[in-house]
Amino acid sequence: MALAVGILLCLGMVMSAQVEPPLGEDVRPPADVIERLERFGGEWRRSTPDAEELVEEEVRRVTDMMSFLIRRIAPGRLMDRTRPPATIHLEPQDELFIMTLDNDSPQTLPISGEPIQEDDVTVRLELDEMPQGTLRHVTSNQQGRRDNVFRLDANGDDMTMKVTIASPRLPDSVQYTLEFTRQSGSDLSPR
Repeated sequence: MALAVGILLCLGMVMSAQVEPPLGEDVRPPADVIERLERFGGEWRRSTPDAEELVEEEVRRVTDMMSFLIRRIAPGRLMDRTRPPATIHLEPQDELFIMTLDNDSPQTLPISGEPIQEDDVTVRLELDEMPQGTLRHVTSNQQGRRDNVFRLDANGDDMTMKVTIASPRLPDSVQYTLEFTRQSGSDLSPR
């Protein structure tokens, strides 16, 4: 009996040792992932001229395919949800990435790509494997999905934001691209 208890205790210690990370082990994401995310860090100002008109034109293109009654209501509702941000603040912080569009509340996302739930909306962050990196901010719910894909230019001073909004209620995806310029003194990334 004492031998059986001793074996169970040893197994319990081995099992718990396998589940818990060793003391002092760094649980941060790999350095290359952090470095690619840090390149996006900073304050960005929209440089696309007439961005509101660009988005409105794309919304009208899609809603013009809808029935007459829906076409009268849909553009206004869709424009309310697709206003182009004038500024974007991006800040990597340990295992988190903080994103603020205009004066909205900051959105804090795990850089692991793990989705978070905000009311009925699922939000996640993805980073591709390219050296320059593409940062994808995905928002989805039962009504549809929005992808904000951020890409940096070679020197990291300009960024594009390609927006794609898809929904079973829309006859086609709403897609547009905005350009942003890094504001001087806001570079959070090491060069």
